Amino acid sequence: MTALPFSSKTLSGPVESLILLVRSQKRLLNIHKELVDRRLEFRERFGTSLLGPTPFCHRDTIRYAVVGLGYFAQMSILPAFSHAKKNSELAALISGDPSKLKQLGAKYGVEQRGSYV
Repeated sequence: MTALPFSSKTLSGPVESLILLVRSQKRLLNIHKELVDRRLEFRERFGTSLLGPTPFCHRDTIRYAVVGLGYFAQMSILPAFSHAKKNSELAALISGDPSKLKQLGAKYGVEQRGSYV
């Protein structure tokens, strides 16, 4: 039996980093929502916006593209979108494998698909 070049302790690093990234994203989303609310309140109150047109402020969802459809994407990232329908949308899939694009695009209802090959 061959020893693996990493220990179980090193696996916690990427997992912890991913958890921190998700928490940071949630914080940023809350900050963005608060700023949008303040901006809309200002516009209603004074009839104008300090920053001009607001093309992104009326969107309550953030659209995501998943680049790479390997094991981690299939087992963790893509299934997680079923729990994030309130503020997230899986908008596009990118992969070098046409069969994965077709299969996963159909499974998750994603029409925008692209290849990096």
